[in-house]
Parts: sequence; C-alpha cells; structure tokens
Amino acid sequence: MPGGRHKGGSERTLLAARSRLEAVIEKPEISDETREELEEVSALIRSVELSIGKERLERRPRHASVDFLQEGVIEGALEHREQLLQLYTEVDLAAAEGNRALSQRIPEAESLPSDTAKIRRHSTQELDARLTQVLESETACRLLDQAGTLSFDALTFAEVVETPLFVIFASLEQRLRLIKQVRDLGQVDNAAEFHGRLMHFMDKVGQLYHDANPYHSRAHAADVVMTLEWFFRSEYVKACTSPLDHLMSLIGAAIHDVGHPGQNNMFHQKTLSPLAIRYNDRSVLESMHVSLSFEVMQGDAACDWFGLLPADFRKPAAQGQAQDAGVGVNLKQYVRKALVQMILSTDMGKHAKTVQDLKVFVEEQAEPSQSPDEGHQNEETQLALEKKLLTLDVILHAADLSNPAKPGDIVLKWTRRVLAEFWAQGDEEKRLG
Repeated sequence: MPGGRHKGGSERTLLAARSRLEAVIEKPEISDETREELEEVSALIRSVELSIGKERLERRPRHASVDFLQEGVIEGALEHREQLLQLYTEVDLAAAEGNRALSQRIPEAESLPSDTAKIRRHSTQELDARLTQVLESETACRLLDQAGTLSFDALTFAEVVETPLFVIFASLEQRLRLIKQVRDLGQVDNAAEFHGRLMHFMDKVGQLYHDANPYHSRAHAADVVMTLEWFFRSEYVKACTSPLDHLMSLIGAAIHDVGHPGQNNMFHQKTLSPLAIRYNDRSVLESMHVSLSFEVMQGDAACDWFGLLPADFRKPAAQGQAQDAGVGVNLKQYVRKALVQMILSTDMGKHAKTVQDLKVFVEEQAEPSQSPDEGHQNEETQLALEKKLLTLDVILHAADLSNPAKPGDIVLKWTRRVLAEFWAQGDEEKRLG
C-alpha cells in the first residue's frame, strides 16, 4: 500500500515534539508564565501540523479512519468495521448519523408568543407559578426585553428574580418553543413530559450553583445562556443547526459551570484536591460539571429529560414518500457526545487549540466544497459532525468569555466579581502555603 497515505516523517516528528512539550506543560512545578509561553509554542507546532495535514488532505481522504476501511487495515463485515472504528479511533459513527438525521429548522410560519403570554402547564404548578410571577413583574419584563442581546444585564436580573437561571431558560423556551419544534420533527414523542422533566432539571441545576461565588454563580450561568442565544440568532448558526442543537446548546450553557467551587483547575491540580484526583488533572472542573449534570438526571427521574430522547430515531418521511425502514439513529448518543465536548471545550487550557482549530475551519469554509462519492460517505458524515461540534464548542466558549463585549457598566460589574473570586483563591492559596 502506498506509504504516502500515512503520516509523513515531518508530521511524526512534530507530533512527538508537541507530545513531549505538553508533558512538560502538565508538570506542576513550572510557573504559570512559563506554562503560558509553552502553550503558545505548542499551538504554533500544532498550526504547522495542521498546515502540513491540510496539504496532504487535498491529495487523500480527509479522515484517517476512512483509510483503515479503504486499505484493509480493518477488515470484515461492515458492522464489525464500525465497531472497531468506535473502539480504536475517535470516530463516532452513531453520533455522526444522529447529526445527519436531524432536520434543519422548521419554517417559522406563525409568530412567536411574547414574554407575557400565558405559560404552558407542563411543569409542576409551583414552577409554573414562579415563571408567571416573574412575567407579571414590570421590572423583570423590562430586563427580559433585552433577551438574546449583548445588553442583557444578568446581574441586575439576579437581584430582581430569585431563580434567574430557571426563569431565563424557561422564558426562552416559552418564546422560542424549541420543544414543540423538536416534537414536530419527531425527535421527542411526549412534549409535555419532556418539558416537565427539563424544567425540573433546570430548577435543580440552578440550586447546585454556589451563589456565594462572586463570579461563578447562577447569574453567570444565566448570562452565558442569554449570550449563547445571541449567537443562535446569527444567520450562520441558524443555517447549520437544528432545533435540537439549539435546545441542547442552551442546556449546555446552563450546566457549563454547575457546582463550581470558586477555584480554577490549576488550584485543584496543585492542591491535589479530590476533584483533581478523580479526574486525573484533566479538565477537572469541566469534567465535574458534566458528570454532576448527568448524575442529577440519573438520581431523579423527574429531571431525566435525556431519557426521553429516542435511541432509534428515524427521520419522518417527506410528503408522498414511504417511511425509511432502515436502521434508526441514536439521538441520546449524539446529544451526550455534543454536551460533553461543548462543556470540556470551555476549559481555558484548551483555548489556544480551539482558536487554532477555528482558524483552520474558517480557511476550509472559504474553499469550494466537493460532493463526496459513495465510497467516502462515512467520512463526510463524520466530518459534518466534527464541523457542527466545533461550531457549538466555539460559540459556547465565546459566550463564556463574552463579558468584555457587553456595555461598559455590565463589564465593570463582572470585572469586579471575577477579581474578587481570584483574590479569594489567592487568599486560600496563601493559607495553604
């Protein structure tokens, strides 16, 4: 088989150099300043790797795992090859098929209800009453008029509303009717049950944020939800996502810092905290946020919206066409993969890599696309998933860091809070010696 189909010597050398460099970066004894400089060098090496890879990709299939299929490295029946790809590569064909099966947005034939419209009685009476009370407040409604804009003041809203994260999520869902859209596309059977569980989940997640934290509180989560909604109003994001992507991403924004203790990853790594031990110093807090969110659902059936997603989804047939009788796709696997990846991408230790991946993505988008032949269909399906997830990763990460893009008075309030949290961590570091 042609040797040119595998990584060249230069790429292997760069990969080895970057691996050794990243091993040094992980050592706790190096200073933060040195670590930042080494991360910049690692990002530069990565950019060279990507440049070389890009030239190679123009001459060969774009996913190495597809080479395994074409070259006979993984042989046997199709189902066996797919299992081996799942085990030994990062390819996730089930999630990729889930992404491909999602319809894009349904036509907006009818106007969306206003913030003050009568709420649906799908959640418990207590949760419904809470939202109703807020929507009857002139001050709260005035603040909600800025929903989905960079002018929304989450800190002031949190002073007016006792449960800002729940109320913001519930009011957005009511306005956008995402659950109805997902139901209309056949991706959820019982919209009322799904809505009820999701609202209970949001209420419980809100209670797991520590409002004693100056910065990483329910107000921050609410702010990120609203900023992410601003991104979803862009024509590009609307064009490349589905209603399920939209709903899933708002959930991701809501849970992205749940249970945050008020110290950063470096603090936990250096102090060998229980969290650092559990997650092996790798995206410690982000891993905890995801785990805690799924533990909430596993521990309380009333919160388990995830369990209502179909594991055997078949795209509804178009008018005049027969229903597809083929193998269904697992939307649970797609949603979990996306949520995990999105939240792990908020780790600031991955910022340089995310920026570099975005640069390459933008360059590739500018190039004319070619229709894949039948033999490359799996490859293209996987690439479509990777592009979708990168888009969602980037907008959540950007929403998480969006404070400097807000009006000056809002920026100042958040700046004071994040500094207060940093100083509190410094005091704790001093106490621990």
